[in-house]
Amino acid sequence: MKIKKRSLEISLRYIFVAIIIVRFSLIIFHKEEYFGYHVNKTYEVLFLINLMWIVWGRFLIIGFPFLNILMVKLDDLYGTQTLGTTVACMTSFSLLANNLLIKFNSSRFKILHKCDNFLKNRFINIIHPRALYYYSFIAYSTSSLLALFFHLNDQTWLAGKTLSEIFTSSYLCRFHEPFILFENSHKELMFCFSAVAVIGQTLFQSLMLFSLVNRYVLIFTKTWGWLFIISCAIFIQLSYLPFLEIVLWFSLFNGYSGCGKTINIRPGFIRKCKTHILITITLIISFIFYFFHIPNVGVLSDLFGVPKVGVSLNFYKSLGFEIPNVFNQDDLKMSDHWMTLHRINSYDFNHTTASQKKLVDFNKSSIILVPITKINGAKAYYQFSDLLYFSNTLRYRRYLNNRPALDSHNPGSYCSKLIERRIKFDYRYNKFKSKIIYMGTYHERDNSDKRLSTEKFKLFYEIDAEQNVRFINF
Repeated sequence: MKIKKRSLEISLRYIFVAIIIVRFSLIIFHKEEYFGYHVNKTYEVLFLINLMWIVWGRFLIIGFPFLNILMVKLDDLYGTQTLGTTVACMTSFSLLANNLLIKFNSSRFKILHKCDNFLKNRFINIIHPRALYYYSFIAYSTSSLLALFFHLNDQTWLAGKTLSEIFTSSYLCRFHEPFILFENSHKELMFCFSAVAVIGQTLFQSLMLFSLVNRYVLIFTKTWGWLFIISCAIFIQLSYLPFLEIVLWFSLFNGYSGCGKTINIRPGFIRKCKTHILITITLIISFIFYFFHIPNVGVLSDLFGVPKVGVSLNFYKSLGFEIPNVFNQDDLKMSDHWMTLHRINSYDFNHTTASQKKLVDFNKSSIILVPITKINGAKAYYQFSDLLYFSNTLRYRRYLNNRPALDSHNPGSYCSKLIERRIKFDYRYNKFKSKIIYMGTYHERDNSDKRLSTEKFKLFYEIDAEQNVRFINF
């Protein structure tokens, strides 16, 4: 094996672990501040041990699948389910293929190295490492192809406007303001740019599987894939997803025995890896049947009495299968409304009742923006943690699509509870011990000029030292 290739593959594993650590540490270190109670640490301890195991680099035939199960379980436990975890599971299989092709020799722990190499050889006799690369690629391609069916039922996608909507979204795009200015001054050019990107992405998602049999499609897939992934990493705020895709793409196309520059799906390869191919096809078919509830639909289901498959989607997620329904009309509408939260630090509870106090009486210097959502709807640094992003603000914005805003914020409502979670997180994070007033301001974007928004209403909440939140009416 070439030393450069070996170094690249080991480095990719370290980078992969570093990305996972950063993402989950921002969740684990703030979970009690968000939830307000002690969360079982068993899975976290196992997760930490597993990551150290991956860094060690031995017995990864067991280590990587176990990591997949733990990542999916932690996401489920904290309500931070994301496509990024599915891509992490895909990537783990590609990195496992890298590891299977490396034989370690060391004078220390010689017995462990021999056992590891023995397990690798036994595993390779059943499933060739190159087949695992293809498995990762096929899982990514299948998820992309099935996601395209959702895109083709979305009017914004069909109109070629999806990219322009994403890039002018304060919630989704890091650098939305220059794109808004460009759209305002060059609307036709912005539309052409968006339409070309949508057409290219449609071809990318629909043709990816054909890369296995045609080298020109493979060249297009690799090139467009890099453009897509790097653009997402730079412009679009998708948590750790694009950074994992970078690792996946490097592992697939730059590894020692990855998909490489040439096509290797030939009769000889098929005969050699027929067991793996059969397992992969079976998984894909069962996943499609389960996801779309095919056994429960139609005359055949009623005729044969086929019950719903008793398998959780988390099972398929840990194997790298998911159908992402993203960047649809509902996602794009999330930039149309948001709530900012201000903390009012100085307030005289002894001499003035809440019902008598008016907003104009507050000292403006004592009103501080809580760094969850900025005034223009963009994410602030609290949302670096997926607890505040996927588990809160994303759910809040999606829920408000096509619902009356004011009624949705009634005390005890779903939106009200999410706002209370934000208040309690900020209160615990800053270790406050006294009563504090929080002011929530609901904004709606001006569609005629996306730089502007209108304040629709304000809500006030009071939190006491016992961390009880109550709605107050000024």
